[in-house]
Amino acid sequence: GLVVGVHFIEWNSLTELPALIRCWLHEEQWFERQRITTEGQRFVQQYHTYEMRVQELVNELLPTVEREQA
Repeated sequence: GLVVGVHFIEWNSLTELPALIRCWLHEEQWFERQRITTEGQRFVQQYHTYEMRVQELVNELLPTVEREQA
């Protein structure tokens, strides 16, 4: 799935968040922000579509329905 630093930036506490935001909003990080934004968007559009969510739901429910009918 999603990978830290490739598809998104992870933060672990509210204490570290302001410094992390300041760092990532700095102009020198522009290209890296764009890269992560593009990769994250591409991944989500490819692997998290409505059709994929429905298929996952069907895959989860189908074995249960089949067991109950047996």
